[in-house]
Amino acid sequence: VGVGVGARPHVVNAAVRGGDYQWHLGTDPRTLDGFGYPNREPGKPYFVTMLLYVNGGWPRGWDAETFFLDTKSDSGVFVRPAQFRTVLVDQDVMYRMSAPSKLANGTPSYSIAWKLLFVPKDSAMPPSVAKTDWGPSMRLGAANVV
Repeated sequence: VGVGVGARPHVVNAAVRGGDYQWHLGTDPRTLDGFGYPNREPGKPYFVTMLLYVNGGWPRGWDAETFFLDTKSDSGVFVRPAQFRTVLVDQDVMYRMSAPSKLANGTPSYSIAWKLLFVPKDSAMPPSVAKTDWGPSMRLGAANVV
């Protein structure tokens, strides 16, 4: 499924000290030609970002967390970088990176964001990236309405 000119299936991030990282959405399908529906619409393709952290040995004091925002409450959660840690998040959840601290001594925090499109096998199946054996998922922002 094409999602528009210039759309990239993945982005490599290198957060550096002093960087300016803004809040953004992965993708909102309502803004794309040929889609025009809210994400998590039952029976429709489901837009998800998979964020993979790649640095090994990232001490807590080095910072560079990714912040995820619930725009209704203006609060959220953060995820610390850890090698091979993977986060699956709806593409219409607001998020941003943060810069590494001075303690990182100039080391960038690397991550890769893949833009995924899940196509349901059954139109009655509610959209989800969670498997039941993983335990309950945390619902944040727009994902919390379903």
